[in-house]
Amino acid sequence: MMQLADRVLTFLTVLALVVQFICFVLHIREYHHDSNKHQLKSPPVQVNQLILSSAEEVFLAAIVSIEGQNEARQVLTARARGPGEKAKKIENPVNSLSSSLTASHKKLRTQLPTMYGEDIVLGGIDRCAPFRASTSLFRRAAVAGLFNSGTNLLHRLLRVNCVMPMACPQDIKPKAMKAMMDRHECIGYPFQVPWGKHNPENYRRSAHVVPQLAHFNRSEILPIVVIKDPLSWMRSMCRVPYTVHFPRQGKCCPVPLNPKQFNSMNNTIFVRWRNNHIIHYSSLLDLWNTWYSDYWYSHEPRVFVRYEDLLFQPKRTTQSLCACVGGKFMHDEFDPIAEPAKSGRGHGGGEGTSRVQALEKYSSESIRYANFEATDFDFYNRSAHHDLTNFFRYIINPISVRLLSIS
Repeated sequence: MMQLADRVLTFLTVLALVVQFICFVLHIREYHHDSNKHQLKSPPVQVNQLILSSAEEVFLAAIVSIEGQNEARQVLTARARGPGEKAKKIENPVNSLSSSLTASHKKLRTQLPTMYGEDIVLGGIDRCAPFRASTSLFRRAAVAGLFNSGTNLLHRLLRVNCVMPMACPQDIKPKAMKAMMDRHECIGYPFQVPWGKHNPENYRRSAHVVPQLAHFNRSEILPIVVIKDPLSWMRSMCRVPYTVHFPRQGKCCPVPLNPKQFNSMNNTIFVRWRNNHIIHYSSLLDLWNTWYSDYWYSHEPRVFVRYEDLLFQPKRTTQSLCACVGGKFMHDEFDPIAEPAKSGRGHGGGEGTSRVQALEKYSSESIRYANFEATDFDFYNRSAHHDLTNFFRYIINPISVRLLSIS
């Protein structure tokens, strides 16, 4: 009997401990529940509790209205905390068809073709930090580049995947947005540099301005210049020449590269820039050399990016450019832009080239060298701007050319 009583007593003791433990757990859950309710009811953290830089304080002090200051402080808070869910609501994000990528697209190689090196190439990335330090939160990246170089692709990659500070909210009416912009409380995204993305670099210091971009401060615009393999670029120019006038021989275009080899006396190459400004060039390659070298040797802020990197390594490339201008990169929701970046009458009609088609086309070394002859390669090696072609690895591999000519 004594043993049975001891067992009952032990059982009751253990049962009491279990009940106490359950009560303790329930108490802790109730405490956290009450804490969460309290946090939900508590006022949001005020921006002035954050430590702002001296430049941000000066910017806030310059806003006349109290309402404008509060809205600006909210933007600074969102910037300090990162884009998060609010990034989805910043202005109208460009819709894409990335969710409908085909199986063949997913199987395509997305590594850089060996002819373009082993890694992405950015020119002038050392100018990013000085640009950020010398500008306000209204700074923006804007695209520049020759016709058919990939400027529309770059704009859409940045627009969709890089959230910038002082962006105007999406869910307000155009009139309210304009009022905010007039009060310098937010600013939009320029679709190109204010002086015109295709215009030569010296337009940067001219009075010319794209009408829709007149409100942007040029000193706070970082041109990101898209450069493309000259051999591929010249083929694109044959399809859609825009305002470039040059001799062409049907399907053989751009062969010959040297215009002096044309039988016709009409071997003049010129471009009709804005306001009927005409400039003559000795060849298509001379146009490529001149246009890009003017930006290359400019001492003003600018960054170069290869079209091939935007195509084959879009995430890493866009992330680097976003960090350069001081934006927040959308890691988890990155959109490589699957559909054609340009289409319509202004771009030669048609539907343009999708990413799937471009990956297939620009990964082929045989397509790159197709139809070119030994005289064309010799002209390229003599006439191409060596500083540019060497830096961006736009060189002609004689071994590849020989192997392709044999096969």
